[in-house]
Amino acid sequence: MKKNLNLFLMALLSVLAAGQLTWAQSSFLPQNLGKTVNSGYDETNPVVTPDGKTLFFVRANHPNNNYGSFDSQDIWFSEWINEQWSEARLVPGLNNARYNAILSISPDGRTILLNGVFNKKGTFFKKRGLSISTLTSAGWSTPEALRVKRLRRMNGGLNAGATLSNDGKYMILALTPRYNRKRMDLYVAERKSDSKFGRPKRLADISSRQQDQAPFLSADGKTLYFASDRSGNFDIYATHPKNEKWKEWSKPVRLSDTINTKGWESYFRTTLKGSVAYYASTNQSTGAADIFKVKLFEENPFVEIKGIVTNARTALPLTGKGAWKISINGAVVDSVRIQADSATYKVRLPLGKKYELRPVAEHYTSSAGTIDVSKVREFTKARQDLTLAPYQWVRVEGQALVRGTTQPIPSDAKPVLWIDNMPADTIQLDPLTGKYEMRIKHGKAYQMQVKATRYESAPVTLDLTRVDGYQELHQDLYAEKEKEKGVTLAGTIFDKKTGKPAQYRRGMRVSVDQHPEWSAAIDTANSRYEIRLMPGAVYTVGAESPGYFPVFEKIDLSAEKDAARYLKDLTIVPVEVGQSIRLNNIFFESGRAVLKKESFAELDKVVKFLQENADLHIEIAGHTDNSGSAALNLQLSNARAKAVVDYIASKGIDKSRLVGKGYGMTKPVASNATKDGMAQNRRVEFTIL
Repeated sequence: MKKNLNLFLMALLSVLAAGQLTWAQSSFLPQNLGKTVNSGYDETNPVVTPDGKTLFFVRANHPNNNYGSFDSQDIWFSEWINEQWSEARLVPGLNNARYNAILSISPDGRTILLNGVFNKKGTFFKKRGLSISTLTSAGWSTPEALRVKRLRRMNGGLNAGATLSNDGKYMILALTPRYNRKRMDLYVAERKSDSKFGRPKRLADISSRQQDQAPFLSADGKTLYFASDRSGNFDIYATHPKNEKWKEWSKPVRLSDTINTKGWESYFRTTLKGSVAYYASTNQSTGAADIFKVKLFEENPFVEIKGIVTNARTALPLTGKGAWKISINGAVVDSVRIQADSATYKVRLPLGKKYELRPVAEHYTSSAGTIDVSKVREFTKARQDLTLAPYQWVRVEGQALVRGTTQPIPSDAKPVLWIDNMPADTIQLDPLTGKYEMRIKHGKAYQMQVKATRYESAPVTLDLTRVDGYQELHQDLYAEKEKEKGVTLAGTIFDKKTGKPAQYRRGMRVSVDQHPEWSAAIDTANSRYEIRLMPGAVYTVGAESPGYFPVFEKIDLSAEKDAARYLKDLTIVPVEVGQSIRLNNIFFESGRAVLKKESFAELDKVVKFLQENADLHIEIAGHTDNSGSAALNLQLSNARAKAVVDYIASKGIDKSRLVGKGYGMTKPVASNATKDGMAQNRRVEFTIL
């Protein structure tokens, strides 16, 4: 009766030096190699090449054997092709005796140990003994006798067996000196020269009074397997050498009932790495002894997990370098291989555990996938697709300011943020700076407003209807004191290149030269601005935005009254090659190329711009109207362009970056039929080169 399978684990753990033998999968149970290898005849003595691609074995009494179906034993082979063993065939050139067998193979697979000694041509059997054959381009060479001292006297039985250590220094033999007897003992012989071994010495620690046969040494030389009927039936045993000379051995241990059965088991041989064994058994065979395969431990004890990471909302792959990482059991693992262009990942993890995989990305939430290989003991592959869901809100920050200034609304006015006509009591305004920060769900438009005691305000639109992921937005809110005096200057900030309202950027502002501390309220949705100015004065106002040059306009409110509304659109020009910027506030003495002092403020802006963009070159262009002769106008425009270049250079800008050129009246921008048109044509521009 079979013992508990756990005994199999305990026994083989004691005899296997490498790896951990574990039972959980079908390949850890014996597998019959099938009809391409096994038949109704006896198949025994399996010998596998080191690469695992060729299996040699012995088939007894087959009609195709050299000596036919009576008392014959020939060497057959099968090849591992397309994940299966091929139909077995006779090995050519080696079956020249009645009892043929390959007993052992070298680590390089090119030398075999054969049963028997043959004539010089290798065409017929001469006597009992051992021979060596090597693989050549023409096949296996003629066997050459391997001399073992006193082997003829010691090898008198019906059968014999032998195995060589991988380094070739030692040979383990199964012999009996008694003529035609079956009972054999195990011996060890040490190599003395290339073609000779010393006298075999009996391994008393291993040998029994019963029959011990079919020895096999593992590739590392740390385990000797053999078959014995010492327990009443032929089973597989294992033992270990206690010293380098192999004179003392551990007590043999019978392998588990998973391998040893009520049937006959023998010829147990492991592969080069020791993870798989082949052996012969009559248990559940096709009628006689068959060859079986069993896995002893997993060479590659990992699970390979791969998958794709997609956006949970769009179902599209989340591509892009550094877009996400993979967390395994709560920690980001650098060993995960990520293909950014396809949003796929792959990772190898040890078996025997349960893993929770989760994609990690800033501003996304994720759901975990679980791969449970806690009870899996063989290499396996798993697929786990993962998803990331973008935050359903955006982060909005800004300040609650007094309109027309950069000052926060005083805390004693008790400012409160309102959203869609409802007070947002959970959003706190900093009493010192007026700053606020909030998260708000995207996908719709909101009306935002700051309300305070004795202050008036109007709502601004925060349009998030086209936003479908996390963003960080800036929105300042303004209020003004009730019945405050002033003229409201309002308009839209346009992009000169596109002719459309400029896209709001953080840092966009409207500045007033005469009062740099003043600031305008800007609607981030449409770039409309509004600022309150005092009447009775002339202002220079311009819009500024990162990556753009401001075009400053002269705003004359000298005749305006309180509560008036003055409309003026402003323009910004992208800092790009080919873009031209008109300098509106450049003034010359009449008919001369002498700059007036009122021009310096405008030109200083150009100087600052060139200082901040040290790699730019510009052309200063002078233009006139059509009054007077073309030649004089061309001369005057050239002189005025040169005057501007000289001023800019006097402020430290390298002249090599400046080109001055006059175009006279050749490039009008308006009709010269009106005074207003002529004024527009008298201008100075610069173009980015």
